[in-house]
Amino acid sequence: MVIERVLTRGDEKDLGIIIAFYGREKIIDTLKNEIGYLPELIIDKVCKYFRLTKNQLKCYTKTQLQEKHWI
Repeated sequence: MVIERVLTRGDEKDLGIIIAFYGREKIIDTLKNEIGYLPELIIDKVCKYFRLTKNQLKCYTKTQLQEKHWI
């Protein structure tokens, strides 16, 4: 939950702090397997920063699987 909050509400300085605390691999693992929702803008930034594709993120694949109303 802390990683998700920092990604959505923090800045570059905060991101550096959580990388130093948790480690890059733990954050990437959390993005891939635990975080269920991130705004589209944050998904783009995270993918660029950590060199991931959107399809690797749980929050993106989960969003794609949700049925939308047909109207």
